[in-house]
Amino acid sequence: MATLEIEYKFIEIQTGGAYSTYRERLSILTKKSVVTIKNDDMNCFWYALTIQVYRNHQKYNDIRDGSNICTKLAKELCNMCGYRDWE
Repeated sequence: MATLEIEYKFIEIQTGGAYSTYRERLSILTKKSVVTIKNDDMNCFWYALTIQVYRNHQKYNDIRDGSNICTKLAKELCNMCGYRDWE
């Protein structure tokens, strides 16, 4: 006869910074750790990857704001990865 045994474990997750359990959309989007990708094409992945890869760049704030430098770096990153189809 087969038996089923289920074991539950709980851990306490340390909080840091301005931790909040409030999960309204506007509250989440105004957090500093959330980066909103602003674009009008289908290349969200490349913009998000660019923001992550260039997080120590001297113009990081401009990159994060979705300026022309972000588009330029995202296209370069896309091409360096072997993808030529920038839509």
